[in-house]
Amino acid sequence: KMIDGVEKQYPDANQSVLQKAKYESKKFECQKQDS
Repeated sequence: KMIDGVEKQYPDANQSVLQKAKYESKKFECQKQDS
């Protein structure tokens, strides 16, 4: 998988990537509730 490769190349970026993913999913949830 692509994500596994990213984790191996950038282990310290993994945390920020997870933070961004959580933020994006939260934003998406809010948009679903608004509509």
